[in-house]
Amino acid sequence: MKTRYAIFFWVATAVALCQIVSVACASPPKLEWRALDATPNDQSCKAVLFEQPHAIAIDRVGNIYIANEKGVNALQRISTDGAIKTLLDRQAANIKGRGYVKLSLAVDQMGDLIIGVGGRGTIERLGKDGALTILAGHSGKKAIVDGPADKAQFRSIAAVASGPHREIAVADFRTIRQLTIDGRVVTIAGNQRPKSDYLDGQGTRATFGSPNAIVFDDAGALYVADGGPREDEGRANPFGLIRRVDSNGLVTTLAGDLDASGGHLDGRGVGALLLIPLGITIDSSGVLFFTESGVDKSAIRKMDAEGNVTSLDYHLTMYDEPSDRDGADPIFGELAGIAVGHDRELYVVDSGANKLHQIDSTGFVKTLCAPAASSL
Repeated sequence: MKTRYAIFFWVATAVALCQIVSVACASPPKLEWRALDATPNDQSCKAVLFEQPHAIAIDRVGNIYIANEKGVNALQRISTDGAIKTLLDRQAANIKGRGYVKLSLAVDQMGDLIIGVGGRGTIERLGKDGALTILAGHSGKKAIVDGPADKAQFRSIAAVASGPHREIAVADFRTIRQLTIDGRVVTIAGNQRPKSDYLDGQGTRATFGSPNAIVFDDAGALYVADGGPREDEGRANPFGLIRRVDSNGLVTTLAGDLDASGGHLDGRGVGALLLIPLGITIDSSGVLFFTESGVDKSAIRKMDAEGNVTSLDYHLTMYDEPSDRDGADPIFGELAGIAVGHDRELYVVDSGANKLHQIDSTGFVKTLCAPAASSL
């Protein structure tokens, strides 16, 4: 009897504690949206005014940040409750006329948003208090100049990534650079050769074609989605590689054939063929996911720890019911940024169709937000 009373006492105590500190006991909220076409009265989704969305980042809570290439809504946040807020308005006094285009996004270890502003040549931080701070670079000055953050310059920022120790990596023209925690910008890989090339090697002896996206793993290694049109017999073909830059600056090719002229073929490591990879992310188990684009084709692919590259077979979810469309059907426009959410599902921005997609582990695609006039 005493044992039964003891169990009851401890259960009751635990319940009371959870009621007192409900924040600590509650599960993190999960984003539960339906396709806009299925819920025409969903005002929160209608508030998202995508105009060529390109970059996406997700914080640890599950808030989604999306950067648009056009329109007044340079940067929008979609909270876990579906609320929409424009964080950077190109018509605002502190933004207007200051080159807030070609944005790239990352969330650092403190939950602040790191923004690469390609149109300005700056790396900036948007704090949780809304304060916008230039971390490195000079507005309007375009060159590759290393040195102290307030003296350094960037030429053509394409992507940013935040590392496990708050270091910031920058894909800049044909180089990979880093803003260190002590406030210096250094080039860790690649160089400014006038002709794009794809050579593995140490540091600045390695070459890149066009680093379009980057992501850190937990150990501090950097993965690069590298590629662009490649000339072959007088014709430009979409070509891409997945590359790795270790903490010492050694560049190696993980996927894609250095000697090929592009293509779309699943395989292991350099036996795979890639189109132009535009976005890249990594999940908690070390699996890479990347978007790629070519002539009349946009796809999502993944690479496991053994280097096997496979294409996602995806199915469209319409009105919360799966349709009979599969990966062979061009349901996407031009996929760009991709991120793994706190719910371990993929979130992808479709720049060509002005949409945000959610893809679950079984490959089903749910269009979360889309233009009001769109028809799935």
